[in-house]
Amino acid sequence: MKKVLYILLFWWPALLEAQDFTNIRYEDHVYQPHIKTVQLLVEGKPFSNPIINLGNGGELLLLNFDDLNGGFENYTYTIIHCNADWTPTNLFQNQYLSGFFEDQITDHRQSFNTLTKYTHYRLQIPNQNMQLKLSGNYIVHVYKDFDKEKPILTRRFFVLQPTMGIVPLLRRPSRPDAIQTSHEIDFDINTGSQTIFNPFEEIKVVIRQNQRWDNQVAGLLPLFVRNNLLTYDY
Repeated sequence: MKKVLYILLFWWPALLEAQDFTNIRYEDHVYQPHIKTVQLLVEGKPFSNPIINLGNGGELLLLNFDDLNGGFENYTYTIIHCNADWTPTNLFQNQYLSGFFEDQITDHRQSFNTLTKYTHYRLQIPNQNMQLKLSGNYIVHVYKDFDKEKPILTRRFFVLQPTMGIVPLLRRPSRPDAIQTSHEIDFDINTGSQTIFNPFEEIKVVIRQNQRWDNQVAGLLPLFVRNNLLTYDY
């Protein structure tokens, strides 16, 4: 199987007043046992990570899930902007969303000639009713009957706005005990024209393999800082 490595770079220069979403988990989670087969992917790319570029009109995320109760439920969703550690940012929704701040999922269809009856729900992100204004980490929160106290599912996704350059180098590990099992990833970050006052606090780096969250590497600090170049080594 092809292994894909993602180096995710976050820059958080400012904080405001916190959002109020306290009854959910800020991770991929299903809150009801009758909700199955949840997927959040780039539309047209069935094995992709949920990552799109900001303002790219031809690139959409597609959320799919099945409700084994069948029939029709009034499922609603909202989108939450998050920090690099998946806590809600201090932004108001009108600072990162345009259009509606919550909306119904209207694209659904019932099963036909199946042993188990279910209803399939589908949602595009962004869409004509809700658009994204900022890059960053996001949670899509689906709940029932416009009531955020009735959560159905949460899924994480990323919106990119390339303003810095990353030059990675994959090499054999420096540690002898890891030579047969692992790789070492060294990389440089060119901050370009961005003004970074404290790269040790403002720049957050996360390395993920494929779509796994369990073995991601976070909390990395640059070994060298030279003008607009940050070097992460060993």
